[in-house]
Amino acid sequence: MKLILIYFRTVLALGILNVVRVIIYRILLKLKLHKVINISSAIIAGKYIDKNIPSETLSPARTVWMGKANYFGWKNIDLHNESPNWKINPFTNMEVTGFDKPWWRIADFDIKAGDIKIIWEPSRFDWLLTFSQHICHGDKIAEKLFNLWLKEWIVYNPPYLGPNWKCGQEASIRVMHLATAMFIMDQLDDDNPATLSLLEAHLKRIFPTINYAIAQDNNHGTSEAAALFIGGAWLLHGGNKTGKKYYATGKAMLENRVERLVASDGSFSQYSMNYHRLMLSTLSICEVFRNKLQLQKFSNMFYSRARAATYWLFSFVDEATGRVPNIGANDGANILSLTDADYLDYRPAVHTAMTVFDNKSCFPADENCRIHLEWLKLNMSKIPAIKPKNIVYHDGGYVLLNQEKIKCVLRYPRYRFRPSHSDVLHIDLWIGGNNVLRDGGTYSYNSSKDDVIFFSGTAGHNTVQFDGRDQMPRLGRFLFGDWIYSKSKPVIKNELNGKKELSTCVEYRDSYGAFHKRYLVLSPGKLSVTDDVKDFDEKAVLRWRLLPDDYSLDNNTVSSKCITLSVSSSSTIVRSEILDQDESLYYLKREKVPVFEVEINRPGKFFTELKW
Repeated sequence: MKLILIYFRTVLALGILNVVRVIIYRILLKLKLHKVINISSAIIAGKYIDKNIPSETLSPARTVWMGKANYFGWKNIDLHNESPNWKINPFTNMEVTGFDKPWWRIADFDIKAGDIKIIWEPSRFDWLLTFSQHICHGDKIAEKLFNLWLKEWIVYNPPYLGPNWKCGQEASIRVMHLATAMFIMDQLDDDNPATLSLLEAHLKRIFPTINYAIAQDNNHGTSEAAALFIGGAWLLHGGNKTGKKYYATGKAMLENRVERLVASDGSFSQYSMNYHRLMLSTLSICEVFRNKLQLQKFSNMFYSRARAATYWLFSFVDEATGRVPNIGANDGANILSLTDADYLDYRPAVHTAMTVFDNKSCFPADENCRIHLEWLKLNMSKIPAIKPKNIVYHDGGYVLLNQEKIKCVLRYPRYRFRPSHSDVLHIDLWIGGNNVLRDGGTYSYNSSKDDVIFFSGTAGHNTVQFDGRDQMPRLGRFLFGDWIYSKSKPVIKNELNGKKELSTCVEYRDSYGAFHKRYLVLSPGKLSVTDDVKDFDEKAVLRWRLLPDDYSLDNNTVSSKCITLSVSSSSTIVRSEILDQDESLYYLKREKVPVFEVEINRPGKFFTELKW
């Protein structure tokens, strides 16, 4: 009975209309009644670039995908002067089946096939961006590869067969990359039958399932709206009147999704740094295309929320490295990347969005930011953007404290939308660009059950775990129930006791009855955290996930050359130890980091003091 109530409350939180949309979509597919099943397309054979591209003096072209396939920003596979094998999972060297089946007959998760995102990755057409840049530099080999790879991809992935047609968002990313490549080469005015038929085949796949995308309340909606908007406008620009319905639907849907999913303070519905970047890059390229094709402006609400989302992500970016806290789901996405900047470097995406939506400059000294703007034909603004310093993003549940070169982030529960990680009261601490207290990441969406539970669960974060369980009951691979919600807004206090200190406090009680109140004080050279815990059954475990280094443990104090972290308690400490646990900064890549665990089995307070 209790589980039924949890499911009922979760359905209400997800939104009954959204749940109904998903159920209807799946039933209609099962019964072969959904209109998407009946679509058909014939992609016209031919060259996708059939006129000369003038060689220009431009910024350096990126090298990603030149001679090597690139997966999730870290794994390179030598291609030996060939195109990628679209059917092979290079992580396991196994061939994935189902390329001859209609996409809707293919299971979402297939253990034998491995993570489907590995197959999707080279099929996102990211390589078109690299080839288009090299073509602009007069590289004839790149022009040959541009045409050859597209032809081969269509042979292996005819409409609408195989796993690469399964996801509307994947089709949308291909549209955005194809359109951006043509934009870079100044080919949008070229009425190329092969290119436009490939484009229209994708729009036909995306359009019938937009209600399912909307029901997700995440980047599926923004991505698919963007593809319809860009693709439809492009077709209209080429004189194809069928583009009108795609363009109009995409524009309306994009404005609707931004208003619903991006809060007035800039927080995004997915509570994820990486998905926030994906959403922001999507909005940026839409505005670039709107300007290029001289289309009607978006609504005032759209621009207001886009600016807020830009400043939100800007506030978390480390200026020296471009990195952000690894908070929330991280699936390895970095769409519309036009430089060789590392996957973890958020500066080019944020700088571009700041240029597009506020005509200001975030990181003017960063060369990759300059290159990114140049390929998009944007001018560097001379007006500096002012970074938010100490701020509470109450709509999303983030407290951000800055003190000289120290940044501290506290997550607290404001789940208006579905949380993907059980990370309530997680703390991320950055000292001079080093992530000293860190999040465990995501690793994979289709890994073992233990991996999924660990990385997205409470154990993968810097917080207190009660009784070996997550803070919210897990109802599925991507779904937690009984979302925790903090009604009160944390307050940032300055100058405590005449000292240069910043402090804040947040508390919650979960559906099991356990209580956790976290009070933190950030002062020069020190972070102090008090965790008041009670009303649990057997144990409370405090975890601090540490920057990789050599540590020693002595009487509940962990020390390295850089930091000293000590934990005491008003209750008896029954266990304290340093463990090696997994961390994932890049999708499907894991490494070991030291984790300091302290356990008590009675109500009490943990007192943590970290000095540097």
